[in-house]
Amino acid sequence: MNLEKRYALFLTALYLTMGIIGILNHELWLDEAHHWLLARDSNTFTELVTQTRYEGHPILWNVLLYGLTRVSWNPLAMQLLHLAVATGAVFLFARKAPFTWLFKFLFVFGYFMVFEYALVSRNYILGILFLFFGVCRF
Repeated sequence: MNLEKRYALFLTALYLTMGIIGILNHELWLDEAHHWLLARDSNTFTELVTQTRYEGHPILWNVLLYGLTRVSWNPLAMQLLHLAVATGAVFLFARKAPFTWLFKFLFVFGYFMVFEYALVSRNYILGILFLFFGVCRF
């Protein structure tokens, strides 16, 4: 395994560890709980689509939560799903971004990636993940 890949794995593991600690100490905000409850309380997929048409956000996050609420009623599942997506985005960035190691470290452990995109369980991380997929060269 080359040094670049090991560094990417190290950053990802450190980010995941910090994310788990953060999630276990983060109480859900109203806007996070709203989407969880919307997905949980929708009896059918059609009802979910109907309920989310005035939300102003893309429906993908609600669809993921709808599937998740069929497995668990614990909102921690939403937080863990969100952290998994964020961790995937971090690995993709750390592995493929054409920046220095220092810049990658500072970006990954900056305010937005640690707090807004890892701890606050909203749909924004999906946009970041798709952005990284779009600009990375495989």
